[in-house]
Amino acid sequence: MDKWYKKPVRMMRWDYIQNIGTMKNTDLDKLARMKKEEWHINCEWIVGIPGAAPGAGHLTTFRAEGFESYPGLEDFDCLREYLPYAHKYGIKLLAYLNAHWYSYEFADKHPGWEQLLCNGKAYGRLHPLYGNGTTLCVNSPYRHWVYRLVKETMKTGVDGIFFDGPVVFRNCCYCESCRDKFKNKFGKDIPVKENWHDDLWKQFIEFRRDSLAEFLGGARKIVKEINPGGVIFLNSGGWQVGGWKYARDIEKMEKHQDFSGS
Repeated sequence: MDKWYKKPVRMMRWDYIQNIGTMKNTDLDKLARMKKEEWHINCEWIVGIPGAAPGAGHLTTFRAEGFESYPGLEDFDCLREYLPYAHKYGIKLLAYLNAHWYSYEFADKHPGWEQLLCNGKAYGRLHPLYGNGTTLCVNSPYRHWVYRLVKETMKTGVDGIFFDGPVVFRNCCYCESCRDKFKNKFGKDIPVKENWHDDLWKQFIEFRRDSLAEFLGGARKIVKEINPGGVIFLNSGGWQVGGWKYARDIEKMEKHQDFSGS
């Protein structure tokens, strides 16, 4: 029998942005029924980690051991509260996890996690994301932090996860973790200048793509361990010529995700 996500999917994202606390005062049965009867969906994203200012990527909308709750949701679990109603109306529920936009304060608590340019400056300090915030590296200990988050998310009973990011931003990453991993693999330092006639530069491009794909593969393993029928996918770009700039290679991603987020 075909898995549900191999059949036609009508997917909705209903996003409250910074006002996610609105759900506390909402008739959740009525909300789920409306989405089913008026929009005819069979799959929905619900925010687990908000993509909200000023970089709320470390704050959860649900109870998660070892993680901080989004302000105003300390006594309300969006995923566990809404899930029974979604399932009642035949809606598969996926958790949206922002995995690319973090506050400077959170980054300061975790030295070595930010994506760095070759000059040693954090990408997000020189190019603030959406005007305020930074981004973290999948080769740093940040990866294991996200994996703990994935485990906590799947423990709620949701049907899967959608990652909004991460990406490897342009001209990144030169953090200590990336430098060590690259040198161990290729025996040389990461090149600092774009040069398509240089094999080492081409190896760096593949290294970045492989790093993002490996990250997703590790997250998928956790999802499947908790729910063999669970799904995961990543906002992984399309067939653009410049996709290499952000390490988004949808061919490398394909074997690690159940949907294509292109």
